[in-house]
Amino acid sequence: KFSILVGTRFERVGQLEQAAKILNLLLARKFGQLPNWATDSISGASVESIERWTERLFRADSLLYIFDDSNIAAVRHFRPGKEDVLFAKELIAFEESIGKPYMSSYFWNSMQKQALKIFIILLNSRFGHVPDWATVRINEASVEAIEMWIEGVLHINNIEEFFENSNEPKHNEECVTMPVQLLTFCGTRG
Repeated sequence: KFSILVGTRFERVGQLEQAAKILNLLLARKFGQLPNWATDSISGASVESIERWTERLFRADSLLYIFDDSNIAAVRHFRPGKEDVLFAKELIAFEESIGKPYMSSYFWNSMQKQALKIFIILLNSRFGHVPDWATVRINEASVEAIEMWIEGVLHINNIEEFFENSNEPKHNEECVTMPVQLLTFCGTRG
């Protein structure tokens, strides 16, 4: 029961970190350096809010449009707190020191799932529908590949051309540095 509770906390922290990292990157690419109020909004948001803001990216002509939730019913979503992030940091460091990633695997898996989800959200909002062949390719990609693709999503004209010209990493080992400087993880994750 304890491992399920901790695993769920790790999943939420991983989802939030990945969603915030991606949205910050995309907004900076589209609008330039972000004002403090925008970065503060992202750092204080839930995963669901970040996903909603990401869907608006291609329709937005300003940051205000992206963050305008005035027409959204006030729904409270769970957002991992600072204590969850600190707990994740400590447990990941401990598991790394003993060479047994058990609970931290929830964190890494949730980061990959969140990257996949956000990339699909972006493609759907840009093109209306993601073909099955592209979904299969996206689901097989590493976090590193998806993050590279996300950086290029602002400049693509069609999905086919994008995947033909992408430089997908071909190796099995990857290194991930967390945006909150939790740690750098290198190795194959399953």
